[in-house]
Formats: sequence, structure tokens, C-alpha cells
Amino acid sequence: MGNPKLRPVDKSDSDSRGPTINPANGVLAYIAGDYVHQARQTLGPADSDSRTHAEVVIEAGNFGTVRIFFERKLSRHHKSYYHYWMAYRAEPVTPDTAHADADHA
Repeated sequence: MGNPKLRPVDKSDSDSRGPTINPANGVLAYIAGDYVHQARQTLGPADSDSRTHAEVVIEAGNFGTVRIFFERKLSRHHKSYYHYWMAYRAEPVTPDTAHADADHA
């Protein structure tokens, strides 16, 4: 009876396992925007870069060390356009992936 959306939900199972990892974007949803911005700043301007993909390893506070993947995008508005970096995936860095090749593109 009543509204099922107002029922208390038992989250004890999900909290004990830690964050779930989405295969498409990894743990990007759990990384604070400040850390993503800090990682993007290390790439420099996208207009002068010829790479289409880049990755940055950064210390993300309580989450630990993560590798954030960026893609170079193009924005157009009438006759104007500019390139920018967009984060599309993040994954935790483990000891076996710590020394992986930084540039897969």
C-alpha cells in the first residue's frame, strides 16, 4: 500500500561491494569534476594537438589513482568551430596496469 517510491531501500548490499563499474565509462561517474578538470588541463589546448585520444593518470583524492581517457571533439556553430577534450572513461590504476602504454592512439 502507498507509494512504493517512498519505501526505504536497503542499500547494505551495494555499499559493501564498493562502486559498480560500468563497462562503457568505467568509474568516471564516481570521479569528482575537479579531478577531471585538473586532468584535462594537463593535456593543453585541443586545437593545437593532432591526437584524437589521450589518457592521463591522476591522483583522484579518496578514490585513489585513476586513468582518465579523453577524446578530442569538434564543436561547430555557423562558421566558427573549435576543438575540445571530453572525458569518456576512467578506470582505477592497479599495480599491473600502472606502467601501461600511455598513448594507445
